[in-house]
Amino acid sequence: MLDRWTPTHTNTNVPRVVMFDPNKNGRNSSRWLENGSFFRITTLQAGYTLPQHMLQKAHLSNLRIYITAQNLVTFTKYTGFDPDFANNNGLFDRAIDNGSYPNRPFTANEAGGLPNPRSFLFGLQVGL
Repeated sequence: MLDRWTPTHTNTNVPRVVMFDPNKNGRNSSRWLENGSFFRITTLQAGYTLPQHMLQKAHLSNLRIYITAQNLVTFTKYTGFDPDFANNNGLFDRAIDNGSYPNRPFTANEAGGLPNPRSFLFGLQVGL
């Protein structure tokens, strides 16, 4: 492990590697705790309804073209997958996003679920 504590390298925040861990480095700590505040544009929709005088020749009462974007952008300093994760065991149960830990296998269940996908929807609303 790079940058770990050794007797000649004491200026680090990475614990030493030792067999049987006498310092109990595996216990609960705030080592991996980080600020999860974020600002997200969750849903954004833009559309245009054509004026009636343009629709008369096509015998339409209305025509609207639109685009909807979901999870467009998230502003955060959080280094994990998604600052809006939750554990499925209950509201007050702690959730752990293991996606930010280096060299650690990822499982969707362990990380509280996968990040919210970004999606785009294009539509056409026609009134006859």
